[in-house]
Amino acid sequence: MRKFLHFLMTLILTFSLISTIPYGTVMAEPTAVSESTQTEVQYTEAMQSVQYLSILGAADFDESSLDTEITRQEFAKIVSIIGGYSSSGTSEEFFSDVASDSEYAPYINSLAVAGIVSRQGQFEPLRTISINEAVTMLVRVLGYSYRADHSGGYPSGYIRTANNLRLFENVDITMPVTRGTAAVMCVNALNTEVMKQVSYGDSPRFETEDGYILSYRTFNIVHLTDVVDAVDLTSLKGENDLKPYQISIGGIKADMGELDTWSYLGYEVDAYLLKKKKSGDY
Repeated sequence: MRKFLHFLMTLILTFSLISTIPYGTVMAEPTAVSESTQTEVQYTEAMQSVQYLSILGAADFDESSLDTEITRQEFAKIVSIIGGYSSSGTSEEFFSDVASDSEYAPYINSLAVAGIVSRQGQFEPLRTISINEAVTMLVRVLGYSYRADHSGGYPSGYIRTANNLRLFENVDITMPVTRGTAAVMCVNALNTEVMKQVSYGDSPRFETEDGYILSYRTFNIVHLTDVVDAVDLTSLKGENDLKPYQISIGGIKADMGELDTWSYLGYEVDAYLLKKKKSGDY
């Protein structure tokens, strides 16, 4: 049985778009899902995704709003934040139907500057975003535009690419895009390896790097799936050299603040660890 666990181990997040988070913040309590129905699994994934995005400063949804359809401006804000596009330094305005004083304007315009959304026409900020539009934004943020454009273009090439990247995992693409499904897709994107262009010209070359996922590129957060093999004072593999309030996940040590880690010992977990830029510790 796997336990789903989202961790942040640091004093604060230093990203400009994220509020200060206390040391050892837990992004979601462990939830056993092996005996859940598919609907319950999707609901659990949506709740965990919303909590994850909320801690990253990208979403303020609550349980009662998960089934509410999400607008283009709301989705644009989330994508701008998880993609790491600065909303503070963008003074250009591209869309006549996006008010300059709208809280969403900087996020929308930052996506236009980055080429994530087209600068042509109106943005239609209040319209519910379609699944085609949503995954196109995410595919572009992840760097797979070239592949999608050469696999049929919009929308088929982007749908095909998104499916190959598993952005639709735990998402019903036949239904309107709700806040819950949007959150799940965005977290799926955060767990996806980013494509980087390494050569240009008539035959550009692209490559991915093992472990270089979107959450790492934007937030320096590493996604780790492994067994908790040691907690404070107890180890499953012999000697234990952990310091107080540390945990070992597959041999990787991480500071946990004052979180009670005993319930995770021996379980495989999905963990999101903030890698400290200076020391490289978690």
